[in-house]
Amino acid sequence: MSDSPIRLAVREWQEQVITGTHLMRQLVSFEHWQLLVAKTEAAEPKQDEPPVRLLYGEDAEGVSRLYLFSDEEAYTSFLQATGQTSDAHDRLIIDGVWVFSLPLEQFDVVEIDPASPWQIGYRREQFPALRAMAEAVAVEQALIALQHGEARPETLQRVRDYEHYLLPVLAAEGDRYALVLAPDPQGRALAAVFTAPDAFDAFVQALSMIPDDEELLQLEVPGPVLFAQLAETSLDGLVFNSFGPSRPVAFALPIASLLLEM
Repeated sequence: MSDSPIRLAVREWQEQVITGTHLMRQLVSFEHWQLLVAKTEAAEPKQDEPPVRLLYGEDAEGVSRLYLFSDEEAYTSFLQATGQTSDAHDRLIIDGVWVFSLPLEQFDVVEIDPASPWQIGYRREQFPALRAMAEAVAVEQALIALQHGEARPETLQRVRDYEHYLLPVLAAEGDRYALVLAPDPQGRALAAVFTAPDAFDAFVQALSMIPDDEELLQLEVPGPVLFAQLAETSLDGLVFNSFGPSRPVAFALPIASLLLEM
């Protein structure tokens, strides 16, 4: 059997091929997580709240563990290791954005593929980082949908209201900043916007035009402020995550006004 994307990602992280942040992105972006739920409750969840009762384990010390399975082999290994049977519960198949946007603080640990050779776990203090990555990936998915012409109100709202856009800037006179533009082979003036720190870091690593005596700064801007400011510029457009790790998405400048008109 070929390795699943999650197994490959964990192995690359263990071998220090990818960072812990990249691994989190892989987990959040995975679309086929299996969760254990109470019988008869494996219906498709609503967007805003889980309509199911998630099942979890609790050890003798009272540590509660939510189990996630990436494939059938991992799930089967767990049943064999714990002596459980599949008729004791149902399984909910759901995407990582939904999973890691849950209020996970009710658990102590989230365990990925427990009882497998590639098992990993995240403790409660790491949940905010997972949730932040889930928010970023959700916005990236909305940007791709928007680029493909899906202008549903909820898509536009998710893009507009995201609170953690990142801009690369250089310190200018006083308290002002100079925006660093995204490289463009056609010579267009495109604002470089990023949805997450790993996307910003990929941009920095790819840059070669920043003078050694200038420091590139990271400025966090809420969506409504960002689009209001961009709408007042003479730029040609904006590009999100121009060097990955998610797919770059570019728009002409009028998108800023469109988002503000909602």
